Amino acid sequence: MKPLIHFAHANGFPSASYHALFDALSTDYDVCQLPLSGHHPDYPVTDNWPFLKQQLIDSIEAQCDRPVIGVGHSLGGGLTMMAARERPDLFESIILLDVPLFSCLESLLVRAVKHFGLVDAVTPAGRSKRRRTQWPDAQTALDYFRTRGLFQRFDERCLRDYVDSAIRPSHDGGVELAYELEVELAIFRSMPHTLAVRAGQLAMPAGIVVGRDTDTVRKSQYLRMKRRLGFVGERIEGTHMFPLEYPEQTAAAISRQWLQMQQAQQQVS
Repeated sequence: MKPLIHFAHANGFPSASYHALFDALSTDYDVCQLPLSGHHPDYPVTDNWPFLKQQLIDSIEAQCDRPVIGVGHSLGGGLTMMAARERPDLFESIILLDVPLFSCLESLLVRAVKHFGLVDAVTPAGRSKRRRTQWPDAQTALDYFRTRGLFQRFDERCLRDYVDSAIRPSHDGGVELAYELEVELAIFRSMPHTLAVRAGQLAMPAGIVVGRDTDTVRKSQYLRMKRRLGFVGERIEGTHMFPLEYPEQTAAAISRQWLQMQQAQQQVS
């Protein structure tokens, strides 16, 4: 029986965008996924994401017959970590892809930023709210995204999978974003100020993979996760979006981290 991965996606990027990553993992792992966060009425977007966390827990319980390797990119990694703290019985281990975990001081700063309405200035919400959402056809949408900074380093397969999964026909005969912009903004604006983790708080092995060119995880956060929290850590080529830029390399990093966790557990036992 293969190890079982449960994957959760980044904000704005449905899990179907990650087919190339899933294909690269499929030789050695079974993979299930949370298709779309934030768009189900039973799991609304509220402050600190409690319902989104519950959606992830419910996704695992509905699809998985054994503890999972919880893998999440950005938003999905934050939700995976939150779920692992609440329901450790569901997880064999967790691997976070470019996810910053806060110190207590950083958590207080995030809370203050939200309180004073400054979230758009310090999260991607400020840029995302100006994003174009409609195009005359799918090819025009593909060409548009190909020129945008966030997408310029995407693997072509991932870019096409993103467009296929993130747009839908519009009432005027064109196409529009299916990942609703209002939901994406609400997720950024309700970012948890509760992502602080203390040493020993997680009941399972944990890993962090970050892009060498990330603008999301600071070096101090990465080193704190490795040195103080005991995370297995690795830097690989790419930006914050490295799972969609280098899917095969990301799959290899996930495998290396999982094997390292397994070896560490065997030595302890």
